[in-house]
Amino acid sequence: MSGFGVDRGSAASQSADPGSTIAEALIDAKGDLIVGTAANAAGRLAVGANETRLVADSTQETGAKWVADTTNYAIAAKGNLLVGTAADTVAALTVGDNGTLLTADSTQASGTRWAAPEEVLGLESAAFEPTTTFWSTGDVKLTIKTTADSGWVLMNDTTIGNAASGASGRANADTADLFTLLWTNTADAQCAVSTGRGVSAAADYAANKTIALPKALGRALATYGAGSGLTNRALALPTGVETHVLSIAEMPSHDHPGSAAYGTAGGASASILFATNNLSAGYVQTQGGDTAHPNMQPTLFLNTMIKL
Repeated sequence: MSGFGVDRGSAASQSADPGSTIAEALIDAKGDLIVGTAANAAGRLAVGANETRLVADSTQETGAKWVADTTNYAIAAKGNLLVGTAADTVAALTVGDNGTLLTADSTQASGTRWAAPEEVLGLESAAFEPTTTFWSTGDVKLTIKTTADSGWVLMNDTTIGNAASGASGRANADTADLFTLLWTNTADAQCAVSTGRGVSAAADYAANKTIALPKALGRALATYGAGSGLTNRALALPTGVETHVLSIAEMPSHDHPGSAAYGTAGGASASILFATNNLSAGYVQTQGGDTAHPNMQPTLFLNTMIKL
């Protein structure tokens, strides 16, 4: 296949295949384009005006044309976005204010718009509960509040159950999921079910039984399981004591100074035990008060809530 060349009227170009040459006269301005025509010939597409763009157009002899730019493609500011419209065209979405969020909105031509965070997240709606969005049943959080948030219950060593259960913490139908989770994941020794566990969580719940929340009042929180070199701890297990009295076995090994020996005194034939280094009363009298010593580390006390 021979390539195209520019015909400047030279003898060499005149002798070439006429179909492989392009007349130089086709180009008469900077930016002109040489394009193929419907007749399979070379044609000139004059350069467009400043800021115009080249688009395909089958109605044109050259199959293309320059058109004026429109706001659909205008990027006039930092942060502007190009988005598709319902008419299958491209539109410019002007950048939003600082802190706004991009949200879908089918009522807009672009299908999107910038909106305030509280609107996007639904915070303006009375039915919105942030806890529902970001937490799930059984999640626990610390708080300085003394009243549980909506959808939560304080872990204050009480019980939960259905509306007829008489539970001390919360007796309501919204406890069903947490009741089931505690019934499934903990033992009765940690989260006791009133009158004992039956065949299933659903059966016990329907029977108006209660289940105890994990005991958290006055206790430090730790992760359950068997840490390296540590004792295995069950889920929801309460353990440890606030104070402790040492037993003899727990006391450090130690000696009491002084000595004694057997001998006779006053010609008596019986042997007696006597001190050899003037033992004082302090060596033989009972000492200590059997008072419990505190085990508590420096601690901050907060409330805990568990998600229903």
